[in-house]
Amino acid sequence: MPHPRLLSAFLVSLLTFSMPSLGLGQEPEALFDKKLADDFEPAALIEDSSAEDGSLAVIFVARKKNLKPAKWPSIIPGVSINATSLMEEDDKYTVENWIVSPKDKKRLGVVKSSEEYFRPYYNGQNHQSLAVLWGPEQEGWRYGVLNYCGRWGCDEIFFVNCDGESAKTTSMHALLDRFSKKSIVAQKKDPEHYVIGYELLGFVNPEASVTVSDSIKLRIAYFGQIPKADDDGVEGVITLELSRDSKGLSTATVLSVKDGPRE
Repeated sequence: MPHPRLLSAFLVSLLTFSMPSLGLGQEPEALFDKKLADDFEPAALIEDSSAEDGSLAVIFVARKKNLKPAKWPSIIPGVSINATSLMEEDDKYTVENWIVSPKDKKRLGVVKSSEEYFRPYYNGQNHQSLAVLWGPEQEGWRYGVLNYCGRWGCDEIFFVNCDGESAKTTSMHALLDRFSKKSIVAQKKDPEHYVIGYELLGFVNPEASVTVSDSIKLRIAYFGQIPKADDDGVEGVITLELSRDSKGLSTATVLSVKDGPRE
């Protein structure tokens, strides 16, 4: 049996060898900045964006504008984007949100919008939030919803149609605004005075939607408010149906709108 002092020295050397250095170079923000400077593409996983089975998630990525997306970015845990150099020199970089498969280390689709105020979301973004909802697995396919919330209302809202190899995002913003404004008029208010936001209430009977041909119902609450005004606001609930045709193209159809507070 080894001498106690020799055993102790061996354990100390083993621990010293096994544990990484926790110096400044190991801080997530410093690592993010180094990756950017060295022509890599650092990324951060968006909080609460992952499907329960881990098959899908949304990430924030950044890279120099002259570079193409990497096959798979460097996802850095615990990074605060607000504390990186990206925020000081953002004109030099392309920033995006991607839908990805973390299990397979695969990019499925970039999230893009023609909306003027749309910006890719990262954790801790000022006056912004991103709510993500994933539907049940349907023979390898899946629906999802991405709700980009601004300070007063919705900046953009998408439904996602994913076949496991790629993910297509389609904006529902104009569709939802059209029906929510009709609801506001029905409540004897002028919709032009209100900023409209949305809240994802969830899918209806998701356990019954298991095959590619199955549609799925989704409930979304809307709320209209006049910024910085003493007004009670207006509310309603919109029920939609997401469905695919034989070619895999998907559509969102409004089934009903209920005026007033949600139940």
